[in-house]
Parts: sequence; C-alpha cells; structure tokens
Amino acid sequence: MKRTMTTLLLLTMAATASPSATSEDAIRNKAGRESPAAAEGDFVPPPTPYEFDIVEVVYARFPGVNRKEVDQLLQNNFADELRKFRTLAVDRHAEATELFSRLVREVLSLLETRRKNPAAFEKKLKLRRLEVTADRLAREIRLAGDDRKQQLQQSLHETAASIFDIKQDLMKDDVEQMGRELALLKELVNKREANREAIVNRRVTDLVGDKSHLEW
Repeated sequence: MKRTMTTLLLLTMAATASPSATSEDAIRNKAGRESPAAAEGDFVPPPTPYEFDIVEVVYARFPGVNRKEVDQLLQNNFADELRKFRTLAVDRHAEATELFSRLVREVLSLLETRRKNPAAFEKKLKLRRLEVTADRLAREIRLAGDDRKQQLQQSLHETAASIFDIKQDLMKDDVEQMGRELALLKELVNKREANREAIVNRRVTDLVGDKSHLEW
C-alpha cells in the first residue's frame, strides 16, 4: 500500500515537475526570448529508484502520518519544490533527502493548522501560491524584453502587495491568539495569588510525604 502511494506521488511529480520543461524554459518562452517549447507529447522520465528510496526513507522519519493527505498537499501546492527534488535525486541524494524532509515537515505543519484553524490554513495556502507566483514573475522580469517588463513589474507589485496583506492578517491573528492566551495566564496568576496559603501548604505536605490524612 505504501509503495502504491509512493508510486502515485512520484508519477504525479514526473508529470507536473518534469525536467523536460523547466521553469526557466517556460519563462524564456513566455518572454519571447526563445522558440516555443517542444510540442505536446514530450517524453517524461519515469521515477527513478533513487526517488522511491528517498521518499520511503523520509516517510519512515514520520511514523503514523497520513501519507495520502501529505501527498495530496504536496502535489497541489509544491510543484516547483518537487521538480527540484527530482533533479537532486539523480545524483545529490543527501540534498534531495533534506529537501523532501523539509517539504513533509512544512505540509504536516499546514495540516496541523488546518485542524486547529481552517481559516488560517486557507490563508497560508494562498500565501504560498502567491509567493510562488512572485518568484515566477521575478524570473520572467529578468528574462523579458523591455516591452514586457513594465507589465510584469506591475503584476509583481500587485502580487507582493497581496502577500503583505495576507501576512498582516496572519500576524493579527497571532496577536489576537496571544492576547487570549495572556488573558488566561493572568487569570491563573490571580487565582494562584488568591490561594497562596493553600497552595504552599499542599506543596509542603507533598514534599514531606505526609498523606496519613488521605489513608482509607
């Protein structure tokens, strides 16, 4: 079963993150600096044994995780990183392992956020997509001719503004959460202060082991 899930993940990676059409190639084509990419039907290399091995080694570090959930988020939101993983897995296995470990940790963090705060989860996913878009636009600007740079820079500015707004929302959410936690902590401190003598007496009893009054 695990092997099947790994196969599906890697096949998806091969289809969506094929080294036969890299980001830089796509950017150059968009920017009009090179001829269009090869026609549809280009050969997509199948997953290598090294990729299978690395994925299995990494998942072994996270026992009990729902691999189907993790794989789905990886496929839908980490295409660029998966492309890089495929490249590294060819002959830089330690780096590929570290990259895939980082991706799994990030996805698990997102899943934890989804369980605790679905709204924050959606914001973080949107933020990640916008950051990927910003990186892509920045690469396009570096390769584009003067006739397209202004339009791309405007798109990048709008994307950066959206990223800022979402980060601000997330920070405000964190501040509100910390405020609630601080209020609870203050309440606990006040309760302890009001019950100071009782708490001290109980601690002394615990230390000397005098529990005769609790015996049957």
